[in-house]
Amino acid sequence: MNAARHGVHSPRLIQASASEIEAEFAESFEFSPTQRFALREVAKCIAILDAIDRDLDERGIVDKAGEPRYLLDHRYRHSRQLDHWLAKISETIERQTAAGQEPKHVGHADYVYELERIALGGDSTASTHDRLNALKELLKLESSAAKASENKVVLF
Repeated sequence: MNAARHGVHSPRLIQASASEIEAEFAESFEFSPTQRFALREVAKCIAILDAIDRDLDERGIVDKAGEPRYLLDHRYRHSRQLDHWLAKISETIERQTAAGQEPKHVGHADYVYELERIALGGDSTASTHDRLNALKELLKLESSAAKASENKVVLF
């Protein structure tokens, strides 16, 4: 009964949850037969991680002796597996998502916002070099805007 409490060690509960997750993905995207296998593994990993997170939320991350619970290692292993399997299907998901969207018009304000986001650390994938370049570009934009406002002639 302990295994069924959160489902971490219950193949029946994990499979039921994984089947729902897989169905949602399969309904939204088209996958090749080999990608369907990867999708099944993605769904299983997500279901296990959800069960682990529920257990950790309820019972905490340390055991009665104050030691980290074994589920943390279990979660780490399944997170790595999820990354592995997602890599097999993410390109298909991204391509199909992009194909279904209309091209987005990007204006000056969007450009400045994105530069600010990168420069201020809002993009976790940006390197220090990227952040510095974004700051430099923002400074260039600011100085050119200041020069443009100085050169404006006000007519009354």
